[in-house]
Amino acid sequence: MGITLLMDENELQSSRYVCIVTDHELYNLAIIHSSQFCGKSLVFSILNAQMVLMSQEDIEDPAYWMEKLGVVKEDIEEIQAFFYTALGQRESVNAYY
Repeated sequence: MGITLLMDENELQSSRYVCIVTDHELYNLAIIHSSQFCGKSLVFSILNAQMVLMSQEDIEDPAYWMEKLGVVKEDIEEIQAFFYTALGQRESVNAYY
């Protein structure tokens, strides 16, 4: 039995790698903006090798992303503030449709 390739696309993506130090923790994150994720960005924790798809709306719900990205409760507000700027630095995916 062979494989069926359902999709194979190339695109230029915007990638950002950041190292954030707070009073409580160190965070190494990769943020990848792509038109493939329905307007969301892929946020990857390099330290714990987990990722989450996030939009501006998802920032409001730390329960959705804090554990996956290894964010401690004491750092939620600071990391949220960072995400508001980092996830807002791309063009809307809707502009391409």
